[in-house]
Amino acid sequence: YEPIGMPLGAFRLFPEVSVGLGATDNVFAAEANETRDSFADLRGRVRAESQWSRHALIASAQAGARGARARSGRGS
Repeated sequence: YEPIGMPLGAFRLFPEVSVGLGATDNVFAAEANETRDSFADLRGRVRAESQWSRHALIASAQAGARGARARSGRGS
């Protein structure tokens, strides 16, 4: 599909959001007493493209976060 974006002055914005789930059997990368856990990834990105007739400017920014259920230290 071809995203249409959202107009913002002389620019068109293209936002993206993605969510992922995963699991690991060694959340702390320990050599002993491994701890299993699940996690969620959240990622966001925005791209801005100018709509100028003579020149072009494209800028983008992105951020991500990963959260795991494990809240305590190793071996718990």
